[in-house]
Amino acid sequence: MHARYRPDVAAAASESGPVFVGGVVPDATRRVQAALAAHPALGRDLDFALYAELVELRRRMRRSIERGFIDLFCNAEELDQRLRAWRDGLDVPDTGAGLRLCEGEPDSGARLAELAALFPNARLVHVVGDPRRAVAAELTSDAPSEGRGPMADWTRLEAALRRVRTALDAAFEAARAAPERVLAISMARLAGDPEAEARRLCAFLDLPWDAALRAPLEAAAAADAAPGDALSAGARVWLAGQLGGHPELRALGYDLRDARLPAPQRLWGVLASRLGAASLAARRRVRAARRPRGVGAVGGKRPEGARSEGEPSEAERARGST
Repeated sequence: MHARYRPDVAAAASESGPVFVGGVVPDATRRVQAALAAHPALGRDLDFALYAELVELRRRMRRSIERGFIDLFCNAEELDQRLRAWRDGLDVPDTGAGLRLCEGEPDSGARLAELAALFPNARLVHVVGDPRRAVAAELTSDAPSEGRGPMADWTRLEAALRRVRTALDAAFEAARAAPERVLAISMARLAGDPEAEARRLCAFLDLPWDAALRAPLEAAAAADAAPGDALSAGARVWLAGQLGGHPELRALGYDLRDARLPAPQRLWGVLASRLGAASLAARRRVRAARRPRGVGAVGGKRPEGARSEGEPSEAERARGST
């Protein structure tokens, strides 16, 4: 969607707000976003790619402020005000009245907390699906970069879990920071009572109930009901151990420690997961042993003139003394 900056529409745009849909399970998140897009009372906003670039710009500029590079020109609060004013001044066709659904590829959830902070008038829908499906999707899209073999497979699995967990925790953090503006839609609960969850979603977005929402949301829950098909038995058991105690996931109906595997597969999965965990621990020990001690260390010693982490440079010392 093309847009241009118009100061005269900024005030009107600030009275409504964008609706962001995010979640670590791509298929479920897209289905929920598509269901909302069909609601006649919900307006249309810009493609999410623009907001993703805006968040990245905010991150870079906030780091520059924290490091003292541009703190004379603005602080973090002024930066958010200027970014918000720029976005509000974009002329968006067919914005509709009230809330506007952000279109395009939805977020993984990693940016939801920052979007909530940057746009106080936004509503955020966090689509919570089975995280094992998210890990499987990450492995499918992630090209092997560390060779092949059992250890490389477990290393990729650990990296995929780390990315999924980071996005999950960021989305849950957004809900804790602004519970009135973030709604978690659980695919597990949606499978049990699709109409109740659909009505809860409409109420959160101040939308009239539309029975047409029920079918696509029910389909999203059904697609989430068979998680981890692309994962081995060992990977599923290991992920259950890593994520089974996650408090927010358990509250939303995901007790991952009850993996539905036949007894022989479960036994093999337990053995494979222990071997995988041992290989990951051995790999971490090897990397730690190879890592040099100290920043820029050679033989455990810092080269002359090298700075330790956090130590100011000569230029920074000179600037601070003036």
